[in-house]
Amino acid sequence: MPVIECQSQPSVFRSAAKGAIMFKPGRFNGSLLLLAFAISLFLSAGGVRLAVAQPCNGIGQSVPGEVNIQPQWEPAIIPPTENLSSEGCLLVGTHNFTPSGGSPPYTWQVDVGTVEYEVDPETGTLNLTVDESDCGAVHVNLFDGMGRKVSTSACIDLNSQWVRTGAQGCCDWGSVCAVCVDGAFRYEVWIASPGMCGSTATCGLSSPCSACQPTGKDFVGWIKIWTRTCK
Repeated sequence: MPVIECQSQPSVFRSAAKGAIMFKPGRFNGSLLLLAFAISLFLSAGGVRLAVAQPCNGIGQSVPGEVNIQPQWEPAIIPPTENLSSEGCLLVGTHNFTPSGGSPPYTWQVDVGTVEYEVDPETGTLNLTVDESDCGAVHVNLFDGMGRKVSTSACIDLNSQWVRTGAQGCCDWGSVCAVCVDGAFRYEVWIASPGMCGSTATCGLSSPCSACQPTGKDFVGWIKIWTRTCK
């Protein structure tokens, strides 16, 4: 976890009386003499701020006053990347859900039927085992030491199917831009253009599929949604 070290030292002002600057006219030409005279007037009018280390917050921004803030990054879950089907669903075997960021200790909550799991006490990794009798999807919650929560889900390949559960949008005309699986959900994203559905207004939707990011005047008009369930 990155650590940002900050110095909390107040700004320093030096008056002209404490740091008087002596000028010898014989060593300057006319222009330099005028410049030196202007600097002397500025110093006599007020203080000069010296550059000193300022306190900073967790992202490196300068903040006023005495601070001692340790960076507390938001918790996250790194999902399994191996032993997956072509759609990214969990195959039979053991899968690791790894905590990232946040503040240890971590606490896991698994919302699933018969799937077995255990937590590695040293790394905090959730080791989840899928066998031949499991199906549907697994939903996982992670709580860090400060009580912050992050969630993820994963589809199970065996004994399971995609069931259409809904759709959202304002324009179901257009063309399919992408189909993708994100955890326990499958999305089909449709792209519309101005003038379709009798309106030039967008639907205010963003694409859940990274491969589909509309450009120009096109917009996401419709998203069909499937959920992974047991057969």
